Amino acid sequence: MKTTSALHLGLDSHGSINRGCAFKRYVSKIVNNTLINGGGLQDSMIQGIVFDLYRTLYDPDNEKLIAGAREILEFASSRVKLCLISRKEGGREQIVADLGIEGFFTHIELAEDDKEPRHFQACVDSLGVPASDILVVGDRVKGEIALGNAAGMTTAWYKTGKYASELPSTEIEQPDTIITQLSEVRKFLDLTS
Repeated sequence: MKTTSALHLGLDSHGSINRGCAFKRYVSKIVNNTLINGGGLQDSMIQGIVFDLYRTLYDPDNEKLIAGAREILEFASSRVKLCLISRKEGGREQIVADLGIEGFFTHIELAEDDKEPRHFQACVDSLGVPASDILVVGDRVKGEIALGNAAGMTTAWYKTGKYASELPSTEIEQPDTIITQLSEVRKFLDLTS
């Protein structure tokens, strides 16, 4: 399997986000989308999706899946490989088991503390597809979106709830697209059927 160097992931030698490299990736994506695809996001086929758990698929305030989560997981897992990413705290491993959603995922990546670039690399490795063919769906521009962009993935900001007003403040935090319903993930997968 082809390995990806830290430089290609938009990281510096310490594993931190290299803003210069990430910005070049961002500009390249804009140019390719505008010139080649007339502004569309589908410059490559999505072959994998990394879903954030808290406040993207699961509502911790109501202790249940967000509306449409199970349906999009069923739809997506029948077409591409899925990875779930979250922090390990708060019994999240048990929450996933109790929700009965673990079977949808090729890999579940639980971070001891904050999510880091290495956690997204573990998702790339486990899905076995190029980072450029992976969609990241998350509710935090300063978290999943920035890390997904740095890894060279396509990013969809699920802009609802607690972090909807936490706007991007740097280029690396700019999502490729914004969604407000999980069902909108289908538009990326209808092309792969």
